[in-house]
Amino acid sequence: MTGMALATYADPVRLLLTGGVTPGRALLGDDPALGFLAPAGLPVLLLEPVETFMALDPTGRDCELQTEVLVQQGFQRFEPDGDPVGELPGWTVRQAVGQLQLRDGTGELWAYSYVRPGRRWLDAAAAAHGRAMVVYGTMIGVRAPRGVRAGQYAPAHRAAELQTARGRGLVAAAILTWHG
Repeated sequence: MTGMALATYADPVRLLLTGGVTPGRALLGDDPALGFLAPAGLPVLLLEPVETFMALDPTGRDCELQTEVLVQQGFQRFEPDGDPVGELPGWTVRQAVGQLQLRDGTGELWAYSYVRPGRRWLDAAAAAHGRAMVVYGTMIGVRAPRGVRAGQYAPAHRAAELQTARGRGLVAAAILTWHG
């Protein structure tokens, strides 16, 4: 496949993720809403798409297409008993005016969120040698489920939702370079 053909293929696929703002939360790596400890005190950016595109893979397993696209790009499936999350060279989390952006090694935008991380999150990214863990998937505790008020959606509920999604293989994660 030539570079032109690859770019033509990748752009519509990437548009699944960049078609609109992705709700997110910037958490410290020990936040109870995660239900796990991020490696080496890394800050965590959770990104949960508004639209979910569910499908069955050839083995009959449920999958979410946007998450699968990121797995194909080098993110790893973030399952409870899976390998530790590794670094994804070239990919970055960048701070822009009023938002955080997820970009690949060529600078292409893959997702963005109107998240403004607090000073402790920014300090944690600096202390982690300019790295942050990005967790992407559906039902990962960013948005309260329908019928549940945000104030009632406690950290334990968020952690349980994230754990369930991880158990179903609907979550991808990677450690990325932070450009603040």
